[in-house]
Amino acid sequence: MAVELDKVIKMLVSGVSEEAVRHACVEKFGFDRAKAAELVVEARQQITIAADYNRDEELGAAIARLRDLYSRSIAAGNVKTALAAQKELNRLLKLYDAPHEPSGEAERGEVRADHQAALDHLAPLGLADPDAPLAEHARLAVARILELQEHACGETSQ
Repeated sequence: MAVELDKVIKMLVSGVSEEAVRHACVEKFGFDRAKAAELVVEARQQITIAADYNRDEELGAAIARLRDLYSRSIAAGNVKTALAAQKELNRLLKLYDAPHEPSGEAERGEVRADHQAALDHLAPLGLADPDAPLAEHARLAVARILELQEHACGETSQ
């Protein structure tokens, strides 16, 4: 019956009406009408379960795939594909969205404190001039992390 269930699922996701699927269950699989109806209900349940997903897991997987595609494209010298992967990653991470502006004095104070905390963590790494803006410290830190990851991945594949 598992084979028939798979076939019913394929018919339903292909756009075949439930009535036509029940008819096929009777004519092709030899089920009675009640069993055919039951099979269609079970197939609908399986489709619903398959459509359910965890957004955070899917987002994480998509980010990992895009980063992998970017790395492989760069390694292969395919700049066009690497750029497309980076653009999609930027879109996925909403890097093109307008930044949120803090509205109240308390929120601006939190932003300043977060900014200073980030700078306090990044400046001692010595990757940028101590007077460089936070964005430059962060950019250089990310570049260094990616460089270390590529180096580590290269060692494990050799």
